[in-house]
Amino acid sequence: MVQLCASVAVFFAGLVADHVHEVVPSSLSGQPEMWVEVIASEQLPAKRIANSFAGVYLQVLPDDADSYNDVSTEGSFTQTYVSFDIRVEEEAEKEGIHTLFLRWSGGDVVGGGDSLYAVMVDKEEGSFVPGLATVRDATVAIEGTQYSGCCYDAAASHECACVSDLSVCSPPTVAVDRVSAQGFGAQCPAGRGQVDRVPAPLWYEFAGGNVLDFDAEPWDVKCEAQGTGPADSGRDAAQWDLTRGTYELRLYPREDGTAFDAFYLAGPSADAPRSDLRLSKGASTVCFGPPPPQEAPSQKKNDDDDESSSSGLVVGLIFGLIAVVLTAAAVVFRGRLLVTAAGPSLGLLTTDEASSYLEMEMIASKDDPNAAMM
Repeated sequence: MVQLCASVAVFFAGLVADHVHEVVPSSLSGQPEMWVEVIASEQLPAKRIANSFAGVYLQVLPDDADSYNDVSTEGSFTQTYVSFDIRVEEEAEKEGIHTLFLRWSGGDVVGGGDSLYAVMVDKEEGSFVPGLATVRDATVAIEGTQYSGCCYDAAASHECACVSDLSVCSPPTVAVDRVSAQGFGAQCPAGRGQVDRVPAPLWYEFAGGNVLDFDAEPWDVKCEAQGTGPADSGRDAAQWDLTRGTYELRLYPREDGTAFDAFYLAGPSADAPRSDLRLSKGASTVCFGPPPPQEAPSQKKNDDDDESSSSGLVVGLIFGLIAVVLTAAAVVFRGRLLVTAAGPSLGLLTTDEASSYLEMEMIASKDDPNAAMM
């Protein structure tokens, strides 16, 4: 697959129309949904998503209200996905925190949950790259609460607010009973200001895009770290700290009907895209040439290592010779060596009882300076 590299302005861009992506089907049978290329001009007005950059976009089809909100680990992402290969170079302005902006939309204006998950994969390791640590409001599944259901806002936020009494739901919201809300994974606030820490989010959810128009939010950055509900909190940005290497940006649907047009991944020194930034076909930041090789260790470092090794060998030999001399002297005199303030020397023996003629003579010379040595 074609790799994408950072532009001169240090951002990555990928357009569906440039065909620099790969679509991977579900890994499970019974999941027929796929990211399918759609030509906008060939769609009926009621189904067409307006304002695609080049009139070509991807959409998860068939759109028959299937959802994938039961995700929790890497292995739980079994649905279809679209991927882009990204190459990060080893340069100060290219390594660091990267922020994702998506141009996407829902596939209809009814129901809730048209949404997707963004994931970054380390291609060498084959595993999800965790995002930056964050916190989020603590929630619990509606089936484990005292709530009777939720009031669904189909016109704007697509959020389903949990309530104890469904009679409080008024237009434009719609009352949704507990069983139905449980079916699409409704979450209710734990209350009392409780928050959950998300130290290493494995995915980011972009949700609530039921507007059939890519220009409704041209470059969406607000999302929810490890969210799964029909509406994201909008309190997070999809961010990863990337070093030199090859990565894979994957977009998994949370619900079918979701559509995608382009992405913009801002490097550590790149500006955020302006809302009026429009990309034309061919604007994807394709790499030119293979990645630069890893730098080999410098010769100077090797020379220094050799010099250090040689010096260590010489010092070792000197200490070894000294040890041999001291050992030999100790064997001959069979006594202790005297270390004086002037430094070590082969001084006189201090053994009280001589065990050889030589030792007796040395002791005698110590006691009587005029005694002759044999």
